[in-house]
Amino acid sequence: MSKPRIDMHRLQELVRLHRKGVAPTEVARLLRMSRKTERAYRRALKKAKLLEGPPEEIPPLEELQEAVERVLPPRTPPQQEVDGGALETGSRSC
Repeated sequence: MSKPRIDMHRLQELVRLHRKGVAPTEVARLLRMSRKTERAYRRALKKAKLLEGPPEEIPPLEELQEAVERVLPPRTPPQQEVDGGALETGSRSC
């Protein structure tokens, strides 16, 4: 099972802070995430029109998560490489 990219409750806090007018750099600092990560989540939520509205009325966690996953699908782990970058196939030719 892969580790979630962000604690989903932080998505709710990100929405609340943006609805209150907090600057993106400050949101990233408060939530302890990089500005690049904050920007990616903000863009995904903005595209779904979830950053609009009063800060007291935050959308359900599931709705925020679905919006983010539509724009930023989960990453697949890279394949393991063996012996200088070649994938081991199980058969060897001499």
